[in-house]
Amino acid sequence: MMIEHRNYLLYYGLESWNYGFWKAIFQNPPCKKPGSPKNKEYEFDIVIKGAEKKEIYLHLIGSSMDLDIIEKQIAKYKIARIEENQSITLIFQHDPFVNLDMFFQYCTDKGYYLGRKIIVKT
Repeated sequence: MMIEHRNYLLYYGLESWNYGFWKAIFQNPPCKKPGSPKNKEYEFDIVIKGAEKKEIYLHLIGSSMDLDIIEKQIAKYKIARIEENQSITLIFQHDPFVNLDMFFQYCTDKGYYLGRKIIVKT
């Protein structure tokens, strides 16, 4: 089993309540009772940075297969995987009205570029 480290941008903007939202999702996954064991083996850390604009990052460590499954499960919230080459990969569920502006703004402000999109089918 190959262990992988992945970093994600969960939120970029002015509102700080998003930190608690994401922390709650990973501490108590949806559709599970509080304290239930996780169905996948991974470690996580959620970090908030920035004063004016809030940057919320997720660091995941686990097997590649488990992390792929977790990506698909949280794609409905719109996330971006931060790649090593200063690019981001957008991961989201298909929705004709999906708003990805915060990711484009992040790329502009931080010097990243949009690498590719992964659209998860529901």
